[in-house]
Amino acid sequence: MKTGLPILLAMLTTFALPLNTVAQGKTSLQVSKSITINADAQKVWALAGDFGGMQNWHPAIASTQLESRSAANGKTETVRVLTLKDGGTITENLISLDQSKMRIQYAIITSVLPISDYSATITVKKLAQGKTEVHWQGHFNRAYQGKGQIPPDQDDDTARKVITQVYESGLASLKQKLETRDQAPIDACSAVPDAESWLQVLRSRCCSPQVFSALSMGARLRPCSVRLYSTRGGTSA
Repeated sequence: MKTGLPILLAMLTTFALPLNTVAQGKTSLQVSKSITINADAQKVWALAGDFGGMQNWHPAIASTQLESRSAANGKTETVRVLTLKDGGTITENLISLDQSKMRIQYAIITSVLPISDYSATITVKKLAQGKTEVHWQGHFNRAYQGKGQIPPDQDDDTARKVITQVYESGLASLKQKLETRDQAPIDACSAVPDAESWLQVLRSRCCSPQVFSALSMGARLRPCSVRLYSTRGGTSA
């Protein structure tokens, strides 16, 4: 995923276009991606279904700003402005949010992506044994809608490739964040009751020198308040 984010940001920068891409009419392209996450469905939905919190799980998003705007039909709609880590923005409107079905639908209004007429659905499905499936599906057209030769950066392949990268990097990051979050912590009080024993656990299980130093100090001062996740790098005090 570390390699995917720079590639995605480079693609978004390279193909940045001042498009007005309100989803409408028939779409010819589709991308559909799914991933299975070892986490409770409600926890997954709380993150993936938060229209104003995409920056909390997608590696390309720096921030999300929610707004209320008047739609063409006179109704008020919920809009989010996504600021990318490379500085570009994507504006999307919320179409529907179904808590019981754990499904969110949205469409792009304006975007730096090389697409048009984009709408998407994210669905969270509970599986057996505490697992959850997240399905992300989008329908869209290429950026170029004119006649004549299609510019190489506004064709079908480019549009499909960019959306595929958006979905794959986002789902991989969502999985990583939720599965790391669900790792069971070791309790310093019950597992290693004295500070010196706890320091031995830190040395064997953890981490960078800086993290070890900080946790060592915490263990000496307040051993019963220190928590260490069993996976590398998943630490908190």
